[in-house]
Amino acid sequence: EEVLDRVISSGSLTVSAAAERYGLKEEDVEIIVFPAVRTIKVVMSRGDMPSGGPGDRDVYGAQQHGPLMDIEVP
Repeated sequence: EEVLDRVISSGSLTVSAAAERYGLKEEDVEIIVFPAVRTIKVVMSRGDMPSGGPGDRDVYGAQQHGPLMDIEVP
């Protein structure tokens, strides 16, 4: 809980920072905090690729956190 609070209060994880790292427009990124389950969800537009559709390479969104790992949280 302390780590989540630290990340949230730092202001380091922003829509702008996430969009830049994934090569997206800011309007295609949303950050949602779920304090009750100690989670931050980063929602990104998948374009025209529906989840589970032909050609979908990542149905569960797993292992997509890598580009966010260099965001420094003071």
